[in-house]
Amino acid sequence: MLICVSPITCTCGQAHHPGARYYASVRRDDVVIVLAAGPYLSHQEALAVVDDVREIAVECYNPDGRAYWYAYGTVGMPHDYTTPGTLNADLTRRINARAIARIVPLPPTAPEYVKACPAPTRRHESYRPR
Repeated sequence: MLICVSPITCTCGQAHHPGARYYASVRRDDVVIVLAAGPYLSHQEALAVVDDVREIAVECYNPDGRAYWYAYGTVGMPHDYTTPGTLNADLTRRINARAIARIVPLPPTAPEYVKACPAPTRRHESYRPR
């Protein structure tokens, strides 16, 4: 039985198939397409990580210097294709590090740290080293 479903219009201006899974993709010059990050339920989520995928590819997987020239974008796959993206672990580490940097301030430099530390207190008279 064939069910006809109308496409969903995305914020990118394109129509996408409902139920598709989206990946941030890398297309190398030898026509190999790598599903780098995903699957995501919306095209917008996949678009949001394309720049991070590009940075990871250039910084970590660029032994010959060609990753600068690869094509980075998104691709839609059928709803039953759920293989994890090849850079999901790298992307998760990058996103977590960025989130932690926003939450936890960097430690102050040494002179500021010394000023911020309380003055040492005297030990109580009952303290006696053994």
